[in-house]
Amino acid sequence: MNLFPHDTPLTPKRRAFTDSDIQSIYVLYPRKACKKAARRAIHAALCDLRKAGESDPIALLKGAVGEYRAAVATWPQADRQFIPHPASWFNAGCWEDDRDGWYKGERKRPKPMEKVLRGWELKLQASKHSVLQAQSGRDRYRAQALWASDVKAIPPRVLEDPAIAAIVADVESIIERDSHGNRWD
Repeated sequence: MNLFPHDTPLTPKRRAFTDSDIQSIYVLYPRKACKKAARRAIHAALCDLRKAGESDPIALLKGAVGEYRAAVATWPQADRQFIPHPASWFNAGCWEDDRDGWYKGERKRPKPMEKVLRGWELKLQASKHSVLQAQSGRDRYRAQALWASDVKAIPPRVLEDPAIAAIVADVESIIERDSHGNRWD
């Protein structure tokens, strides 16, 4: 008597990685070399991630390779010759490296939006202070021109932030009327 018939698996079957899964990762990598070795390395990396318990190893590798590609795009052209072959990169598990190390030169990994907003908030607070100081003197036209140039430099995405929008609206109302209720214009 057979306790485990052949048609009943002991463990649930996992979906095998297809050629299109592997190819979709390979095309994202910034250097195309030794395709056969690269495809084997990608397959091995996917299998290792699955063994480690990763629920979606394809998405994880695609995300890592996409970010590596973006980092390499910031490299000077002369440094791009040092992009490792894809087989080397995947065999070494480089997708697990510190991603800040992928960026070279002056431009590092993009700042989180909170830091960008805080920087603009400080800059606008300083401009607002200049406008308030110049409100009653002759420098008010110069302060107004400086304010206008600061506001033009603000990216539209930053202007969507409520704190930034409040500062801009506040200074615009200050410029419109001076301390006596008269218009600046």
